[in-house]
Amino acid sequence: MVYVRIHVCHTGQVFDLHEGWRNPPLHKCACTQLRKLSRETTSLYSQYLKPSGLTITQYGLLACISQKEAMAPSELGMRMGMDRTTVVRNLKPLSKQGYIREVVVSGSRLRPVAVTPKGFGAMETVYPLWQLAQTEMARLLGASQFEELTARFSAASAQLSRSQSPEDAEQSEEVDADEAMADEKEPSLT
Repeated sequence: MVYVRIHVCHTGQVFDLHEGWRNPPLHKCACTQLRKLSRETTSLYSQYLKPSGLTITQYGLLACISQKEAMAPSELGMRMGMDRTTVVRNLKPLSKQGYIREVVVSGSRLRPVAVTPKGFGAMETVYPLWQLAQTEMARLLGASQFEELTARFSAASAQLSRSQSPEDAEQSEEVDADEAMADEKEPSLT
């Protein structure tokens, strides 16, 4: 029989593990279930958005950027729940297609991006496809469950974002400082 005791330093919690690790209850694992749902949802939205040539992630980035005149990748990442590296990687195809452009901010090392007229045109084309995907999700789940899940996911995301441990917050501040320095060296998206 294997017996392991795990102590989580920043919470002070102690977990005792035994033979249960051989058959974990993954159907009760929030992360496993949310990732599975995410893949299934992404697949559905991808089918609907395919004619536009944009992914749901790219459409979400365009929609988020369009809410302001311009937005730095670090702010975009915070709003979208993505790390800056992933944001920059997803912005590159949007830049190559001419949907976004970098904005030069005098005296700043940040490289904010803005949606171009061509990008707004793409959003106008994609929006009805996105609406169809939303409608299909509501049909599959039932309208009330769809609304409830969307509201609960939004609330849970906000709660998890606020509930960082002090160590996580310090680490996040260090990463932000490193990212600010990296922004100075970061190659252009175009």
